[in-house]
Amino acid sequence: MRNKRKNDSDVVVIKKYSNRRLYDSAKKKYITVEDISDLIKSGKEIQVIDTQTKEDITKLILIQTILENEKNKEDILPASFLHSIIKYGNQIAKEYFDNSFIMMMQPYISFQKNLQKNMNRMGLQNPFSPFNFDQNTENISNSDSKNNSESSDLKNLHQKMEELERKIRDLSK
Repeated sequence: MRNKRKNDSDVVVIKKYSNRRLYDSAKKKYITVEDISDLIKSGKEIQVIDTQTKEDITKLILIQTILENEKNKEDILPASFLHSIIKYGNQIAKEYFDNSFIMMMQPYISFQKNLQKNMNRMGLQNPFSPFNFDQNTENISNSDSKNNSESSDLKNLHQKMEELERKIRDLSK
């Protein structure tokens, strides 16, 4: 699988110093693993260079970011999967991600982005979109105080979304 890279202007170069600190070259400030997570969530790609060895250690820092999210109870990777990686080696995980995971995630992300774009055109918000989860969970919790017609509209919209998701799943079979 070829590593697709955005334009160089979309890539944030981060330097890792021997004292373990990470430095954002563009903003000229030290950052944390959480900051890296925020950069990626905002659509940026990163490249991390070890200042001593000049090695590209991006994958290592990305794994560290995932592990930090796991520590914060985001539960991204099931323990059984991690056991399998250790038991059978990294090659199984690489094959899995190369062959399955990316193919499954790309249509899902594309669907969510198109759904969000279409809902924005209609002046609606997708309360189930992972792309603006914090904002939408607030909208869902506030919807209890709105009148019943808005609540029924939301239920109808949710049913239509579920129907669309079922149709997409059926098409991919």
